[in-house]
Amino acid sequence: KIKGIGLTLKSKEGEGKEERPGQEQAPLKEGGEPDEENDEGLLKKLKEFGELSKLLDFEAQDAVLQGKAKGWKVKPETVSSYEGYKKETAEIIKSLTDDMVMIFREDRRKKIKKFRKEGYQVTPGLEAEHLGEIFSGNIEPETLEKIEKKINFAKMEIIFLFDTTGSMSGEKIEASLKSAVAINQAFINAKEELEGDNILLEDEEPLKIGIYSFDIELNKPEAELGPPLEDKKMAQIIENLQATGGGTFAAPAIEALYEKFNFDDSFTIKILIIFTDGVDDANALKPIIQKIETEDKILMAVFALSDDEKAVAVVKTYKENIVKKEKSNILAEHIKTSDLNSLAKKLSKFFYDKILPRLKENY
Repeated sequence: KIKGIGLTLKSKEGEGKEERPGQEQAPLKEGGEPDEENDEGLLKKLKEFGELSKLLDFEAQDAVLQGKAKGWKVKPETVSSYEGYKKETAEIIKSLTDDMVMIFREDRRKKIKKFRKEGYQVTPGLEAEHLGEIFSGNIEPETLEKIEKKINFAKMEIIFLFDTTGSMSGEKIEASLKSAVAINQAFINAKEELEGDNILLEDEEPLKIGIYSFDIELNKPEAELGPPLEDKKMAQIIENLQATGGGTFAAPAIEALYEKFNFDDSFTIKILIIFTDGVDDANALKPIIQKIETEDKILMAVFALSDDEKAVAVVKTYKENIVKKEKSNILAEHIKTSDLNSLAKKLSKFFYDKILPRLKENY
């Protein structure tokens, strides 16, 4: 029995009787009695049609998945994981995008307003000739030269450092990758918004990302510092980055990555983000942590990923070497693998507290 369909039916009692939407009427046999067999057959066919529709939809989605896997040169399950990470962290991506756009939009608009007007000056050494030209009535003498003003806009570079020791396998390395995927996507979205505001220079890359890993030493880079990563590259990193074993010894990796930043550019905010679950050697970490804190050229955020008390000990190996405490450019926090929203909030607060004051110094 199908509701909502107007049917014109014939029966012994009369012809042209119309069944209005909302009424129920089963198909009729000869003699005007309901044909239950035809009714059940129709419902069965409708059910089969629905199942067929779902099957076709599944096959279409699977074809897209297989196509992406082939194009990206990864397994289909890696594509599913990557796209799943973006869906799971959608709120984090939006929040971080908003933070980035707010920070850089404010910086750029203030500097554009400040340097909008271009002026002219007398070419050094031609002062006497300039006065002669003016007295002769030439109001635009060639002795004037345009003052070229270069605007140094703020930029940001983030290097991720993943602990790939055996204890990071499973949920911990997955949580690390989800965080990197979210920040990478936030960078992509933020750049698009800034382009929409028409406040990016031609061919400018204001936001850069690099991805590295370590165990007892720094491993080969998964991605050198450069523009935000495309889907293909990010999926390949997810597939290749595995927690394989070894002990946690972060100091050499941190020292090596510290030197990869370009310190000649004071307008670029440089950030090192570390994901680990290993209790490191505090004495070995001390020299590089104190160097980073004293020189104050980069920001460093260490996230200890664990759902147990071990994370407290991990954080301690870093915090006990931090001298400036709350005023430090180094953050060390415990994050549960199931609570990445907490990571986003702490990272956003760290950005606001540390980045904005640095930008104001450059106005």
